Amino acid sequence: MTTKIIALWLIATAILGLLVWNRWSVVQQNRNYLASHPMPQNRRLEEHDLSAPKIRGIGFYLPQREKLIGKYLQHVVGLNAAIQITDVADHPVIRAIDCASLKASDCPRWVFVETSEPSTINAGSIVDVRGKSGIIQRKRVAAVVLSEKKWYAIIMMTEAERMVAGDAPKVETRSAWSESMQELKWKKVGEAVKVPAKPNGIWTVALPWVPAGTLLKFESDGTWHYSDQSTSGPDGDAKATGTLCDTAAVGAVIGKLGGSSAGTKDGTIFAVGKFTIYNSGQNSGPLYLTINVDPAKFPANQDVITVTISEITL
Repeated sequence: MTTKIIALWLIATAILGLLVWNRWSVVQQNRNYLASHPMPQNRRLEEHDLSAPKIRGIGFYLPQREKLIGKYLQHVVGLNAAIQITDVADHPVIRAIDCASLKASDCPRWVFVETSEPSTINAGSIVDVRGKSGIIQRKRVAAVVLSEKKWYAIIMMTEAERMVAGDAPKVETRSAWSESMQELKWKKVGEAVKVPAKPNGIWTVALPWVPAGTLLKFESDGTWHYSDQSTSGPDGDAKATGTLCDTAAVGAVIGKLGGSSAGTKDGTIFAVGKFTIYNSGQNSGPLYLTINVDPAKFPANQDVITVTISEITL
């Protein structure tokens, strides 16, 4: 009889221990605030970013909100992820950028742009950086920091992008994009360029010279045969392959800044299509246009596409 009592006592003790352990686990798991939405690394935490768990256990296990608000997340967190004191820090994580494989002018760097408080812009926000001439670049904010009573958005930019931004760039939210684009004062450059499908050589000269720091807007219209049997508009035919510019579809309008009218590897070749805005950055030289095909297989026809070019000098 005594043996049975001892056995029952041991079983009861084990069950009670499991219940206590389970309850303690629940308390441990729910003693942190939860992310009210997914958040990127370096987000500066605000009140609405945190929610209390449904099962708090013992209330004082929750850390004080003051120890989290205004701190920077050290890593990405998902919806309802627990946020602990060890997940935040007083400063954002901004690492040096390895540019060993890039030219100095192409190497991105961190730029501090004055902005509004984090309630409007925070890490992960897509913003428009307005330069000295009203030129807009769309960028992603890495973090926001407070320095000498002013808020700054930390944004990665190349040297050419920094040149466009100027000394005192401004940050705008995406809602200002369409309105800001209308404010740009585009100047039409000469007459529209007629780009033949079969050029006299490889390229058609569009402008004899484009200075550095020029923003070009291209608007193309028309259709042409890029082969005997196939036609396309300015955006080309994405199904075909083998061309001068591997970033554009076959039959698309493409451009080249710099180099010669006979070169296929010189200058900077870029897609134009039906519409594009191209920033010359630090590059300058003649501007060429042509059809994007294998230069050994230009179509034998008289089709043309008309391209209107406008510019803004930065």
